[in-house]
Amino acid sequence: RAADYVFPYDVSSVTRTFATMSFVQDMANVGNYIDLVVRTTQVEHRTTTEKGEPWASVYGQDMDGTYLGPLRMWRFEEDDITAGQIYILRGMRVAVETIWDYEQTKYMPRTDGKRTVECTSRTAVENVTHVNAIQSYFSG
Repeated sequence: RAADYVFPYDVSSVTRTFATMSFVQDMANVGNYIDLVVRTTQVEHRTTTEKGEPWASVYGQDMDGTYLGPLRMWRFEEDDITAGQIYILRGMRVAVETIWDYEQTKYMPRTDGKRTVECTSRTAVENVTHVNAIQSYFSG
C-alpha cells in the first residue's frame, strides 16, 4: 500500500495546478506553467542519439478523457514514469503546437493556434495513483 499523502490536493475544480488539455486550450496563455494530470496508457523509454540521455515518450488521458501524446519527457528514466499510473506532470510549459512543414522542411507553429504542453527543466513528475480523490476522475 502506498503511503498516505500529506499534501492537501485541491481537486474541487480544474485550475492551473490541476489542469486538463481543455484548460490548456481555453484558459492558459502560451508560456504559462501548468500542472497536467494524466493517466498513462503507454510509455516508451528512449535515449538521445548524441549524448545517450534518457527521455520518455508518454501517451495517456487527462481527467476529461482526452487522449494526449506523445509528450516528450526529457531526463526521465524507466522508473520515473510507467504505463497504467496517474501522474501530475508539474511545471509543464504551455506552447503553440507545431506541425511538420514539408516545403520548409522544419517544424512550424500551427496556424490555428492549438496549444500543447512541453517538458522543461522545471518539470517534475508526481505519482498520485494512490490518491483516491484524483483516481475518481479516471474511474468509469
